[in-house]
Amino acid sequence: LADSLKSGMAVLTECSLLNNNLDVESAKVLAKIGTEKKIMLSGMKRDQTKVNFPFGGLKPADAILIASDLQFMAELTKLGLGSNSLGGDGTIAICKALSESKFSKLQELDFDNNDIGSTGVEA
Repeated sequence: LADSLKSGMAVLTECSLLNNNLDVESAKVLAKIGTEKKIMLSGMKRDQTKVNFPFGGLKPADAILIASDLQFMAELTKLGLGSNSLGGDGTIAICKALSESKFSKLQELDFDNNDIGSTGVEA
């Protein structure tokens, strides 16, 4: 998949890779390619203002893919990630992406029931 995204799929702008049991390292590789090629990886749309993934079974690798997409979402005001399994690592990925965003309009962020632990709290 990574090789396909890197090479000839120049017209691809969006795909959904969430809930595929990716490990964190694979998600990081895909996120890097997504950033370089400006490909959305989580199924979200660039112009969405509200996104909710409650009870989505999302794990840290999924959060990395979502975080990669946030840089392309200038109009996002609400991100709901409640009742998933993002943990501290997933929370850090999302928070880092939001803090590095040049145009974030985010007003609401839901990390409820994600077992973020002290690592996630520090993010």
